Amino acid sequence: DREATDHFGCNALHWAMLQAFQDGDFGRQQLPALYELLAPGHIDINTGERLVRIDRHLTEYFLLQTLWVLTRLGLSDGGSGFYRYCAFDSQMVLLAWRALPTSVLRAERNKRAHISNVLSRNEVARDYTYNRKLFYRIAHGHYQLNPALSVRRKVNGEDTWVPLFEALNLRWLAQFVLAQHNHNSFLPEFSLRCLNTYLELARLEPIGQPILSQHRVQP
Repeated sequence: DREATDHFGCNALHWAMLQAFQDGDFGRQQLPALYELLAPGHIDINTGERLVRIDRHLTEYFLLQTLWVLTRLGLSDGGSGFYRYCAFDSQMVLLAWRALPTSVLRAERNKRAHISNVLSRNEVARDYTYNRKLFYRIAHGHYQLNPALSVRRKVNGEDTWVPLFEALNLRWLAQFVLAQHNHNSFLPEFSLRCLNTYLELARLEPIGQPILSQHRVQP
C-alpha cells in the first residue's frame, strides 16, 4: 500500500529515499526500481489559498519528497548546518542526493544552482507566476516546508486534507528526538528550539519538556 504511513507520516517511498540518502550503493542499485514502483504520479497539496497538483516529472516533486524525509532526519540528527537556522539549504539537499543515479534524478537537476532556484521560486513570498508556495524562507538560502500546507490523505477510505506538520506528527516526534551524550540521553535545547520554531510557524502549541527527557538515564 503506497499510501500507508508510519507514525511520523513516512510512507514506503520515503523510507526507500532515506535509505538511498544514507547508503550510496542502495541509491545506485535498488532505488531506481523501487522509485518506479512506489512514487505516485503526483502529489496533491493545499497551500491554504489554492489546490496544487505536482506531477512526478517536476523537480518540485522530488524536492518536496526529499524535504519530507529530511525534516524528520534533521530534527533528530541534523548537525550544525541544520540547527543554525532550523532549516535546509541547497548543500544539505546535494549531500542527500550525492549518490542518486540519473534514472531517478536527471544530472542537470542535481546541481546547487538548480536546487537553489527551485527553492527560491517556490518560496511563499516570491512573486512568480508558477509559484507553488512549497517553502518558507527562514534566512538567506535556508528554507523549511511551508507550515500552511496540507496534504491529501485517505482517512477511513475517504480523501481528506491533513495539515503538513500534523501529518509529520511533530509533537509526537519531540518525544523521540534524543541525542546521546556518553551514557546519558536527553533532548538538546537546540532540538527543542527547532521543533518549537516549526510549531510556531504552523500556529500550533509549543512543546514543553518531553516525557523521555525529564529524567537522565543512569549508566
